[in-house]
Amino acid sequence: MLIDEILEYCGYKGEVLRILISDTNPEAVKKALDNLKPDSDFHGDRDAALARSRADWLHGMNLTRLYTKMAEKNGYSGGPLRIGRVKTPVTALVVRRDEAIEAFVPKPFWIIKAEISVANGSFNAVWKPKDDNRVLMRKNDLSINLLLKLLLQDLKISWLL
Repeated sequence: MLIDEILEYCGYKGEVLRILISDTNPEAVKKALDNLKPDSDFHGDRDAALARSRADWLHGMNLTRLYTKMAEKNGYSGGPLRIGRVKTPVTALVVRRDEAIEAFVPKPFWIIKAEISVANGSFNAVWKPKDDNRVLMRKNDLSINLLLKLLLQDLKISWLL
């Protein structure tokens, strides 16, 4: 959009070709130079960017004033409450994440490790549950012992954490 604004400001009416480069190695640049596109192919992108820019301006200008005035009626005096198309939802995401962190309740978990002996030697193993790689049950839970007996019935276990 910036190039379009400059060309319009300068009154340029000639042919405009665009180069699209996503990599700066010499081969990629040469390939892009061999594949220039007419500017008219990008008018939709330009128009969409212009619409977003105008919507951002109108949205931000009007809602910033509205929210600030409403807050001032309720005793707020901290300056403008800036509202924006991108800023507001991103701020909401940050606030929700912060609330989730505040509400977090730690749960004890265990990691099941074993040294397993087989005919050709031994190796260390760690059991990794599907969910979040943590065992969230009690350390002496019978289900862990039963699981290990079923999974490792033909193996000799030297130690288990």
